[in-house]
Amino acid sequence: MSEVSNKETARRAFEDVFTRGDYAAIPEIFSSNLVQHHPDEPYETRGQEGIRARITAYRTAFPDLTTTVEDCFGEGDRVAIRYMVRGTNSGEIMGMEPTGKSIAIEAEAIYRFESGRVAEIWDAWNVLSLMQQLGLAS
Repeated sequence: MSEVSNKETARRAFEDVFTRGDYAAIPEIFSSNLVQHHPDEPYETRGQEGIRARITAYRTAFPDLTTTVEDCFGEGDRVAIRYMVRGTNSGEIMGMEPTGKSIAIEAEAIYRFESGRVAEIWDAWNVLSLMQQLGLAS
């Protein structure tokens, strides 16, 4: 696939799946062999069901979750994205009760593509800032 197609697919992940919750688009966007790396967490998300579960957890914690792609560029089989995540915590997150507080977190991700679908993700976002905005850390 072309770099342009990969960038369009990456944007669809944010707009269709993360923001709108269109889980039917997951097989079109993410490889069944997907691996998502989280530098701040001790585990990886794997496969289409794994990404669905992860997105569901965030959309449950933040039902009004929105993601806005600020920058998106690519080369070869990789696309880099800088994005904003916004929402109000009205559901449980990481085993903690809802706080009712709003968040705005800047994050970055690198997507690696295989056969037109996302096969690998490296995510980086500030977990401490999230906890501070929720009033769960100082």
